[in-house]
Amino acid sequence: MTIVAVSDVHLGYKQCNRPAFANFLDYIASRNDVTDLVVVGDFLDMWRRDIAGVVLESIPILDKLVDLQKSKSVHYIVGNHDYHMLSLKDHGYQFNFKDSIVLGSGNLNCRFLHGWEFDPSQNKIYFEALCHSSDETGEKISEAWDFFTSSWTIWGKLWSRISGQRSRVWTDLEHLLTPAEARLTKTLDVVNKNACNTAKPGELLVFGHTHWAFIAKAENVVNTGCWVKGATRTNTYVEIEAGKPKLLVFDGEEITERIEC
Repeated sequence: MTIVAVSDVHLGYKQCNRPAFANFLDYIASRNDVTDLVVVGDFLDMWRRDIAGVVLESIPILDKLVDLQKSKSVHYIVGNHDYHMLSLKDHGYQFNFKDSIVLGSGNLNCRFLHGWEFDPSQNKIYFEALCHSSDETGEKISEAWDFFTSSWTIWGKLWSRISGQRSRVWTDLEHLLTPAEARLTKTLDVVNKNACNTAKPGELLVFGHTHWAFIAKAENVVNTGCWVKGATRTNTYVEIEAGKPKLLVFDGEEITERIEC
């Protein structure tokens, strides 16, 4: 039994390697040894595009995933950029959306989650608001602000403007819209360390979020990397067989080095 995990495809983002990912899904479909595909979040990029537009142009990819479910188990974990999908559970959609899952492999439990949980710059109270912004670049922060404050009373909105809370939230939203490759420059080590400190005995922890693929020397923590142009490594994925992880580049070589974590 082989489990394959992939994350941070960011369909809808102009830097997404969409054609390569479509070929990757065909490759996974052709492999009889793969039993599970885990999509570890940020599959769709709803922070940079409107939801309807992203879904409509991604239908060919979504159709491939639906077909893949005829022969394999496909698991979908939400990330910060597609957090809205978590609210679609139990609505009869083709996929079940979760914030984490655990699968067995060999003698290990493999725990999959996106990884924003390890990032001190992330705050999930903003995620839904950012998922509802439009395609217009100049309006994203404004629309996210309006959505975020839509349930406030008139007094709450007035207070926020007087006290400067609007400025703080505005700054937070601006920061979150910065691409991960730039935003995480100073905090990447912190995210990785937080992830490694979270791994439990007898567990393989698999996450994404940072767009930086790696396997820890202890081989108990793995980052799946991303499918975004401009990343240090792109088109990366993880294979897990009998509890042992391998990190690979699609149409490329295995990444064999290990890092201290």
